[in-house]
Amino acid sequence: MANANASSVKQKAERYRNLVKQAAVSKQDAIDAESEWKQAEAQILAARAAVKQAQINLDYTKITSPISGVISRSSVTKGALVTAQQTTALATVRQMSPIYVDIQRPATDMLKARKSGGAEVPVLITWEDGTQYSEQG
Repeated sequence: MANANASSVKQKAERYRNLVKQAAVSKQDAIDAESEWKQAEAQILAARAAVKQAQINLDYTKITSPISGVISRSSVTKGALVTAQQTTALATVRQMSPIYVDIQRPATDMLKARKSGGAEVPVLITWEDGTQYSEQG
């Protein structure tokens, strides 16, 4: 809307500038038309600034995690006030790759593995729902 208004007022100011030379309109009318045009341009700039400020404010509402993984249940409710540097975590993100697993195995299993050619024993992870993790440890 501001763009449409600015175009119309600009054309009027240009017409009045030419009509002043012919003494068809007063100088004051031409000055007023020029002033309206500058006001319309200022309104366009203000509207653009408002859009940019709204985008900045919207960006502040997004919270991203520095790592990918599985997120826990939120520890705050919808609509709760949260702030930067707060001590309470919003949620916990568990990184899925790499996964470190501490497995208690009998020492005899480790001895057998070493005798068969290495200290590393392949590990497959099965989640609680029965699906297997795609990578082998």
